[in-house]
Amino acid sequence: MLILSSQSPTDRVTSTLRARILSGELRPGEKLETVRELAEILKHGQAAIVRGIERLVDEGFLVTYDRKGTYVSERANWKPIPRNVAILTGVPTSFSASVLAKSTHLAGLTELQRLLVESGDQLSLHGCVFYPNGPVERRFTPPRKLALDSMDAIVAAGIYELSYLGLLQELEIPVIAYDVDASAVRMDSVFVDEVEAAFLLTQALLKRGLRRVAFLAGPRNAPRRERLWNYDPAQGLREDGYRLAMRATGLTPEILHQDWAGDEVTQGLDGLPNSAGIVTSGELADLRLSARGFAVAGWSSVPLAECPAHVVAACSVEHAQMGAQAGELVNWRLNHLDAPIQRRALRPKFEERG
Repeated sequence: MLILSSQSPTDRVTSTLRARILSGELRPGEKLETVRELAEILKHGQAAIVRGIERLVDEGFLVTYDRKGTYVSERANWKPIPRNVAILTGVPTSFSASVLAKSTHLAGLTELQRLLVESGDQLSLHGCVFYPNGPVERRFTPPRKLALDSMDAIVAAGIYELSYLGLLQELEIPVIAYDVDASAVRMDSVFVDEVEAAFLLTQALLKRGLRRVAFLAGPRNAPRRERLWNYDPAQGLREDGYRLAMRATGLTPEILHQDWAGDEVTQGLDGLPNSAGIVTSGELADLRLSARGFAVAGWSSVPLAECPAHVVAACSVEHAQMGAQAGELVNWRLNHLDAPIQRRALRPKFEERG
């Protein structure tokens, strides 16, 4: 597949020099290298170097004096830099702020939007569509199209397919994964520490004297995972946290997968005593376990007090905090293009009934 770079040589020169100034490597009043020296350092032609310098002069970052060279301007002369940030939302409707605000999973993106707009960035919202009532089918914004849109950064939100994130990486522009750890494909990530969350949830059940606690998981992490719409990289991390808590207590982990046929899931649950506990990787509101007498712990988008009585512990995401962290990470990455990737793991919000 041919992936077009979204940045021209002039774009790259401009971004690199701007980042050196914003990071403090080049300070106000400091003289810039000559065009020839910059061409050797940045591995670009002198024409691209000249155009990049001209852009930064227009933006107020540089000033050129005849026969003296080019210098970094005083900070007061720097103009806000409008940068294009694409957000791949995964919302299967129109992509407006009101839609994002209504989506529990993506609620933090409203805070991210606010931060980016205040900093002068320009947003372009892209989405994907899927059809849940037929064969699994996905329609993402093609990476090639995103490249042609000349984005300075992309926030991939709610897109859990590692193969797709890998394609985005080939655009050669920063990609920040929102609410998913994409370090496997070497991308910046902001996400909740799923291992800690599952460990805390399992401990909450074990503290109640339960000696049989099962983990109700999502689809198996099979080789076909790239084709599974519901594949979530956080799934394996949640299983890890559950297994750690079980083994620390000397109990054998039990995993029930929701991609079994309906009868298989029912049989697995029927094999558990009524006094058993269930740790679920799905939303508590989606479960139908109340009639079975299980004590349940899992992830919830509402406060624990609003959950049914059989739910004894819950973890949730501080969406505003995650959105703020994502906004900071986007701005940091745009000013540090060559720095190692960052993994920002937020602590989950944990609640337990007394």
